[in-house]
Amino acid sequence: MKVELKRLKESGHKLTPPRLAALDILATSKEHMSIDELHERIKDICPSAGLATTYRTLELLKELDLITSLDSPSGKKRYEIKAKDHSHLICQSCGGVTEIKSDFCANDRNKINQKYGFDATDCQVEYHGICAGCSK
Repeated sequence: MKVELKRLKESGHKLTPPRLAALDILATSKEHMSIDELHERIKDICPSAGLATTYRTLELLKELDLITSLDSPSGKKRYEIKAKDHSHLICQSCGGVTEIKSDFCANDRNKINQKYGFDATDCQVEYHGICAGCSK
């Protein structure tokens, strides 16, 4: 989380309690949280933080490229700390999101760079389907 804090500070933005809480929660969580879930966790740390503050915080962190969001089948965005070269398995039934690390992102990125002269720096892939729990 040191990199995110440094970038936030260097961008000229204050390290407010809600911003610090959001970064800490997302950095330590193993799940991809909706804004409602994240807001509840932020309120545990900063009881006076309103939902509008949480929305503004997430928009700023996305603008600074510190976090990413992905759409779930329910229409709710899920948030996470920006990580390089990973994929998501998104269940179209329960909306669950599983993050997987994969080597093919780096391989594909290298091929794309060579074939198109494009300087791809990151790769994120989403697979949509039905998870094992919902398949039963």
